This record gives sequence, C-alpha cells and structure tokens, in this order.
Amino acid sequence: MSHVASGTSLDEDVWNEIQEFRKALVKMFLSRGEDCVFMETAMGFRRQPHMVIECIPVPEDMGSMLPMYYQKAIQECETEWSDNVKLVKLKDKNISRNIPKGLPYFHVDFGLDNGFAHVIEDEENWNRRFGHEIVGGMMDVEARVMRNPPWEQFDQQKAKVIQFGEMWRPFDFTKVYKQKKRENSSSDSDSD
Repeated sequence: MSHVASGTSLDEDVWNEIQEFRKALVKMFLSRGEDCVFMETAMGFRRQPHMVIECIPVPEDMGSMLPMYYQKAIQECETEWSDNVKLVKLKDKNISRNIPKGLPYFHVDFGLDNGFAHVIEDEENWNRRFGHEIVGGMMDVEARVMRNPPWEQFDQQKAKVIQFGEMWRPFDFTKVYKQKKRENSSSDSDSD
C-alpha cells in the first residue's frame, strides 16, 4: 500500500504479489475467450508519480500478434540514434532486473508471457498513450479515442465496476489471504 514510483522500485515480495494478480486476470480473460496485455509507462520521476500497470483485454486471436506489433512500434519509436538499446527483451517478468532504477521506461507484457521494455530518452516528446494506440490500431479504434477516452457518467462507471466485480469474483485469489489472516488473528486471540 505504500507509494512506489515504478516497477523498478518494487520489493521482490510486492512484485510477486502483482504477478499473482496478473495470473488471475489472465485466467479471468481466458475464460471469456480473451487475451490481455499489461503496460506500464514510468516517467516524470521528479514529480513523484505513482506506479500504474494497466491491463487491457483484447480478442484471443489478436493476443498472439501483440508481441510482433509492439516490437515493431518500439523499434521505430523516438530517434534513430539513442544512448540505450531500443528494445529490451525481458528475460524474466521482473522489470527491475532489466531496466536500471530511475530511468524512464515503457514496459509491456503479453498475458503470462514475458514482454519488452524501452528506455524513454526524450520524455517531453514521448506519447503517454503509446501502448494504448498500438492496441487501438490493431482493433481499428481511432487514435483520438485512445488518446482521450470519452467521458462517462458516474452511473455508467459504477455499472462497469459492478460488472467487473462479478467477473472477478471466481478468480479473486485474495480471498485465501483474507481467510488465512482471519484464522491467524482468531488463533492468536484463542491463545491469550
């Protein structure tokens, strides 16, 4: 629950817990005939940003093509001449083992598969919606919609949250943690 600026700053146990959420989300979307992509854009460290990993569901048949599209887009982004390798193929899921702490980066993973990272060299000109626009392009969604999603009424947002909660309930692995915590606290009080 503490503030963390990026995935490169996470403790190993927190990163492992994020991976548990990731596995559960992948299972949930697979049960619906969908795949998903996970993205993180970490930049603006002087302003103390908060880490955000986004999960975007895509049609299952599109999931296998995602790595190819992202690899091509990352290799073509920014300038031709750069100080860092443009495309970092992640050997394991932990971004902190692949990108030095403090550098701005874009990171993408595909379902449960390892993905890519890119060190952002020109933060001023980097498109924060870079990853969204790639998914949008694959799904024939206009770039302006991906750059600036339409505003929704509170009731629409609430209905989506309730719908997501219903989808998530069978895959919510945190129920096990909550049950163990209750059992441990009741056994501690019994021993007093």
